[in-house]
Amino acid sequence: MLYGEPLSFSWGVFMNQIQRHSFILSFFFLALTLAAPLYAADNSCSFNAMVTADEFSYRIASNSVDSCNKQIMSISVLKNALPFTQFVNPTEYIAETAWAEDIDDDGRFELLIVSHNADAVDIKSLDIFSVDGNMLKQARLPELLDKSGYRGGDRFSTEGGRIVRFFPIYQPRDKDGKPSGEMRLQYQYRNRQLLLAGTTPNSKVQAAAGKAEPMKKGEQLKIISIQTKQDYIEIKTSTSTDKYKVFRISDPWRLVIDFPGAVTDMQDKTVVIDRFGIARARVGLNKGFVRIVFDSSTASLQTETVTPAENAVRIGFYPSK
Repeated sequence: MLYGEPLSFSWGVFMNQIQRHSFILSFFFLALTLAAPLYAADNSCSFNAMVTADEFSYRIASNSVDSCNKQIMSISVLKNALPFTQFVNPTEYIAETAWAEDIDDDGRFELLIVSHNADAVDIKSLDIFSVDGNMLKQARLPELLDKSGYRGGDRFSTEGGRIVRFFPIYQPRDKDGKPSGEMRLQYQYRNRQLLLAGTTPNSKVQAAAGKAEPMKKGEQLKIISIQTKQDYIEIKTSTSTDKYKVFRISDPWRLVIDFPGAVTDMQDKTVVIDRFGIARARVGLNKGFVRIVFDSSTASLQTETVTPAENAVRIGFYPSK
């Protein structure tokens, strides 16, 4: 068309152009449609991840329904790359990280998911999922029985066969970000349950109240004795500690507790128990740690909790469900 030439319009030519470019236009509008969910994910209103361990893969998705504080958590499980089972649950928490770990030393990996409250991102929780037959079973972190001084700020770690939860403790006059101390809660995962196994407060207020303090830096832990009490077995130590590793060994079943950096001068290295399904305890001094092995007198171990106490570590047992 030359400059100054009058414009002409053909409806047929226009429609042909539209049909020729319909695919491009469709793709453009599809991209606009998909933009909203992606923007929501950037605003931490959803979560997607894939975790693989052994023969299982877990596709984890946390997506909002109507609003960010109404979530649907879904976990699709693949076994050897084939669909196996699925878990779907409404929740007010948004997943933020996930990983696989054999937390109970049974030779099988569990799926661990940390999530935060949609309305208060500093308040967090942890769930453990395990494959049981053709189902995915969930174990939830127990609710805090005492929430005084709690304002969130939870952190989680796994150490020594335990799950450790840390959070700051505030006194009424403490400003946010300046707590008086910290709480350390320990959980054990046994028989698809999360069990509270001990609390270790560390604050100026509790120290002033005369509570037992943990072992000081540079102080060497000494294993003094092993005693059978009415409701538990007690390992007497020279000072209070929560630095130990707990795990199980099968064929035959044994409960093992390692104390890194510890020493012992116990004369009797074998202590008869004959209670709680435990035949005996054997004490071994190794390079860099003391190991105590509890030999089961039955075909399987009972569920145990290992709890730090004042100048002691206590092992409680009760029958597995």
